[in-house]
Amino acid sequence: MIHKITLSGYSATTDDISGVLILGTYDSYGIERIQLELGPEWNALVIKATFNPPTGSEPVTVVADTSGQLRVPQEATSSAGQGAITFVGTAAGLQRISTDLPYIVKTHSQIEGATPSPTPSEWEQFVAQVQQARD
Repeated sequence: MIHKITLSGYSATTDDISGVLILGTYDSYGIERIQLELGPEWNALVIKATFNPPTGSEPVTVVADTSGQLRVPQEATSSAGQGAITFVGTAAGLQRISTDLPYIVKTHSQIEGATPSPTPSEWEQFVAQVQQARD
């Protein structure tokens, strides 16, 4: 599922029907994506999204690709509750940080399943994007 998020000024807002960003159920991963719609002040910036998961898990950062799209990392939905996403745009001598965009991860009954691999580091994501652009 693709969720549209608009970055304008210092604000990050969602266009989801309920007005609240819902990223599925906990332990679901590889499904949710975010498409960024950028205000003029965010154009030409390299944009990263830091997901602060529910229940105090460690934050994880994902780099947006050149089309403004990013995958929601599995760590962001590893537990039910409310988390937050903060966006950072950088260029030479410039950094813009958004307000937090809250998100919700819904609960479900207990299931059996394997533990997923962690999200690649920002460097590994960058190298993969360069490799993909080169190919």
